[in-house]
Amino acid sequence: MSDDRSISIDVGLGAKVEVTTEVPASSAGRLVDALTDLIRPFSEARGLRADQIRLQREDVLIQVALKARERLRVEEDHPHPIPNKVLVPLLEKASLEEIDNEFMIDKWASLLVGASRSSASVQPRLVSILSELGRSQVELLVLLCSLFLDASEYPLRDLADSSVDGRKDNLLYYLRDQIPKQIQPDDKELLSCIYGNIARPGIFVKFLAADEEPEIFEYFESYPDGIAPANIDRDISILASLGLVAEVDDVAFDIEWPDGAVRNFTSAWIYLTKLGFDFVSMCAPDVIANLHMAQQMRRPDPTPA
Repeated sequence: MSDDRSISIDVGLGAKVEVTTEVPASSAGRLVDALTDLIRPFSEARGLRADQIRLQREDVLIQVALKARERLRVEEDHPHPIPNKVLVPLLEKASLEEIDNEFMIDKWASLLVGASRSSASVQPRLVSILSELGRSQVELLVLLCSLFLDASEYPLRDLADSSVDGRKDNLLYYLRDQIPKQIQPDDKELLSCIYGNIARPGIFVKFLAADEEPEIFEYFESYPDGIAPANIDRDISILASLGLVAEVDDVAFDIEWPDGAVRNFTSAWIYLTKLGFDFVSMCAPDVIANLHMAQQMRRPDPTPA
């Protein structure tokens, strides 16, 4: 006896497909065969059977494989064999997700698609990192990449460069060079000007204070669904522990103007690392696509004149 399951799958970029697949309900052996067929396009030439993998939830993996295959079909792409060192742990760890957690299932499908496009594009480390993250941490990482999109002329370039631009010495050098050219030391908009020079896709200001009268910038004016204010510090710490973001805490610095005026500041920020950028590119390619689209609409030539 078999169970015909019709599954509506969001494959990204606004496209949805209806997939009907026959999943035997009474035979574990036939379920293994069905799952083996689904993962065959991603496995190496010698093949990989589903019963060779330590799966926790076959139904979850079916969703992951279906999403990945349909996304490749919609994008008219063809998968290449994935080394077992990446494919086996990817399938095993993906099967640990809950069946109703479509957000995380989608991230595993994106990672599977990315790995199938180039054997060198996904390192085993990315599989391990995704397996250690919960939905709230991934959502926060995606949000970090999308913040200040409207204020950035080159959002994708800013995101790609954030791993360098966000480093303490580099950012302070930039501020000391640029701020005196943009605003006077006694201007009431001074803090807002500094904030605007720091914040960009991939760099998020936790707070900024001037002299003896601190002005604190809250994390967010409004919290997106699924991101609880009480958990933000926890989630930032988790992302930092995995090397996806770096934290710069309580940095005291001064800025001097040509007339000799000096103002003192304290700030803290987080920024996306190179590993974080690679992770987002593989697991949330829609974020990269949106930034690229926004950049192309504003500046078809990404190189400033």
